[in-house]
Amino acid sequence: MKCDVQVKRIIYKTNHGYVVFIGTIVGQNQDIYCVGNAPQIIKDHVYECEGDYVEHPTYGMQFAFTNIKESDHVSRSQAIYALRYLSEKSLTYNEINQLIDDFGVDIIRILSQNSDIDHEMYSSLSKKMRKKMSHVFDMMQKQDSKENITDVLLMSGISSTMIGHILATFKDEVTRIISSDPYELCRIDGIGFKTADKVAQWFNIDHEDIRRESARLYDVVSNATFASGGTCIMVEEAKAVFASYDPTHSFEECIDFASRNKHCFLKKNGYILINTLWLKKRLLHFFNTKILNQSELMI
Repeated sequence: MKCDVQVKRIIYKTNHGYVVFIGTIVGQNQDIYCVGNAPQIIKDHVYECEGDYVEHPTYGMQFAFTNIKESDHVSRSQAIYALRYLSEKSLTYNEINQLIDDFGVDIIRILSQNSDIDHEMYSSLSKKMRKKMSHVFDMMQKQDSKENITDVLLMSGISSTMIGHILATFKDEVTRIISSDPYELCRIDGIGFKTADKVAQWFNIDHEDIRRESARLYDVVSNATFASGGTCIMVEEAKAVFASYDPTHSFEECIDFASRNKHCFLKKNGYILINTLWLKKRLLHFFNTKILNQSELMI
C-alpha cells in the first residue's frame, strides 16, 4: 500500500540509513510508527511511503516501508502557514481551513496559477473574502518580485533548520542564486528535485524550462548513484530514465547546461556522474594515499 506521511518526530536513525519515525498520515488524524531505510528524512516534510503494516513483538503495529520518496503533497500545516503570512493574518484559521477544503492543500500553487480575483473559480467567495484574497494576490506578487527569499523557502515547506543550511551554503549570494535558478537548491544535501520545484513555482519557472529539465537530469543521476552506492551511471541508463519524463529539451542540451553549471559531466568511457561525488571521491583517494605514505614512512 501507498500513503503520504508527514514526519512528526524522528526516533532513531543509523549511519547506514535505517530510520524509525512517527508520522501522520495526510488526510487522516492518525499517527503511525514508520520503519525502513531512507537516505534523508526531514522533520515536518511529507513523504510518499510504500510498504505494509507489520506487528512487532515489542513495539506493536508499525508501517514497514520498502520505498520512500518526497511527496508532491503539500501538508495542511504548510498551507495554513503560507495563507496566514500572505494575508498578513487577516484570514482567520476558520477561513483558511475552509479555503483549503474548497481548493485543496495545494492551494498556494493553485492561487499562483489563477491570480485574477475575477476568475470564475472565486465567484462563490463573499465580498469580504474577495477583498482578503485580493490582498493575498498582492502579497504573492511581492514574493514573485523576490523581496524575501527566506519567506519563499518557508512557504515552500522547507524547515527553518534546512533554511539555515541553505543560507550558510550560499551566503550573501542566496537571493541572487535562488531567484535566478531555484533548482540550484538541488545541490544542498537533503533537498531534492520536488522541493526545489515547489520553490520554482514562486518564480513562475515554466515546466519546459531548461533549468527545470536539467535539474530533473541531475535528480536522475543523483538517485541512481545513491541506489547503486557508486559515483556514476551509464549514459544510456540516464538517457532512458530521463526520457521517461517526456522532456522538451534533449538529453544532450540538458547535460550541456548541467555541465556548464558544474552540476555533472560526462566521462570519456560513457558514464555520467555528479561533480560533487567525483570531487569527494578524489579527496578521499588523496587523503587515503597520504595516510598510506605516512604509514610507510613510519615503518
